[in-house]
This record gives sequence, structure tokens and C-alpha cells, in this order.
Amino acid sequence: MEDFEKVEQPSVEAETDEEIKDNIEQADENYVDGETLNKALESENQADKTVNEKKNKKIQTPIIIAACIFIVAILAGAAYFFFFNNSIVGTWVEAPTATGDEAATQNNNDIRYFTFNNDGTASISLGSLELRGTWSYANDDSSTTDQQSNKVSITISYIVVGTFDVDVEGNAITGRTLTLTSNGNSVKFNSANKVVPEIKVDKKFKPNKKITGKWKDAKDNLTYTFNEDGTCELDQMGQLIVKGTYTIDTKKNNIVISYVDQSEKTMDCNYVTGNDSNKITFSGYEFERVKE
Repeated sequence: MEDFEKVEQPSVEAETDEEIKDNIEQADENYVDGETLNKALESENQADKTVNEKKNKKIQTPIIIAACIFIVAILAGAAYFFFFNNSIVGTWVEAPTATGDEAATQNNNDIRYFTFNNDGTASISLGSLELRGTWSYANDDSSTTDQQSNKVSITISYIVVGTFDVDVEGNAITGRTLTLTSNGNSVKFNSANKVVPEIKVDKKFKPNKKITGKWKDAKDNLTYTFNEDGTCELDQMGQLIVKGTYTIDTKKNNIVISYVDQSEKTMDCNYVTGNDSNKITFSGYEFERVKE
């Protein structure tokens, strides 16, 4: 059997006692105990935290200032609205029909609400009827800054037409009053919250796809809208709006519309349908379906 070749192993030179002593001393010098290390780490973390707080403070300061300005602006606007608002914009009832609080709480269908909106539209509401029109400030070139809101022109469905001197007093907390004067005659109004009478849909109501939809008679500018939920709306030239509910008698080809002016009332509307689902006749007038 062949002898294995002997491999010469590298020799390891043993450290002297003096060298071992030097290595131990060097290790002692480099040693950092746990407490010292924790303090160093804590100090470093605190430094980072301080830097971040300064950065956040620089960011937060303008945000806080902007927020304060925004809040002050809101409060100023609210103060103006509640105490110094002399605009005709709002809803009013003719005095002494009812005070603002009375009109907001009582269910009196005899109350007529006069509404002037920011967009220049105006309306008179009675029950579920509404007459619509427009209003605008009527200042001529000679008007001073103080006279800018002292005169308005109003046109509401030929019922209220003219130019009026305006006087608004009071505030939103105690209530505001509006006085319109023309040719020496004045009418006073109190601010109010509009109350719309509720007309309930008949529990037996069933929609009819031949009726459901929006229909328009282009000749007379009439629009009838019959919703699937049993509510309806009649629009005459965008000036007279009637909102209510309806029922259908398919045997008699009749629609009964319920609405409210001073009391709840009904209106019959006969209908005739044909092969064209986009055309229908209401009370002898032909209407076409409005595609929306």
C-alpha cells in the first residue's frame, strides 16, 4: 500500500508575553462600556430631534399664520352677514302677514314668499306654485357708492314689474326687514325661511313607462315632467312652475295632478299615446319627449 505523502503544516509563531500584554492594553483603550454607548446614541438622537423640530417649526409657522388669517376672514364675513348685511338677497314675507319666525314654523299655505337670489333670479311662491322672474340693481351714472344698493328693478311674471327704492334694516339674529317703495307707495317685508308644503304620493301609485319622462310642447313652451317616483312638475315658459304628485287611470287615459296653492287642489289631464313612444298628447296638445 502506497504511503501517503506527508504535507508540511505552516508553523504558527507563538506570541510573547510582552506582545499579549500590549494587545490587552490596546483592547482596554478601545473598549466602550454599554452606558457610555447609550449616552452617545441618546445625544445623537436628541440632536436629530432638535434639527427636525426646527424644520417643522419653519414649515408650521406659515401654515398657522395662514390658518389664522383664514379664520379671521370667516369671522369677519360672518359678522358682516349677521350684523351689516343690507342686501336684498334672501327670502321675505309681506308684513304683517307673518314675522320671520312665524313664517319659518307655521304651515300656512296662504303665505307668499318673495325670494331674491344672488344670481339675479327672483320668485314669488305660494304653496307648491312658483312665479319666476329677475331682479337687478338699477343704478344710473349719477349714483354714488353709498347709493349702489338703494334701487332695484324687479320683473316677476308680469305680477311685480318696476323699479323700487330699497331699504334693508336689522340683522340675521333679530331679523331683517325690507321696504320697497315706488311712487310714494311702500311695502314692507320680514325675512323668513321658506316652507314648502308636502304632497304625499298615493300609496297605490304605479309608474307607466309611456307617461314617465319629460315632455315639451314647443309651440306653447309648456313642459310636463312625470317622474317614476310619482312626483311631477309643470313648467309654463319658465315663468310659472307647479310642483306636485300624480296618479294615472289607464282605463280612462287620465292623469290627476295634485298641487297646493292656498289649499290642496287637483287638475285633470287627459292623455293619448300612439305607436311613437317619443310623442304623446296631453289635453289635446301634442308633446315630444325631451331627451336628457
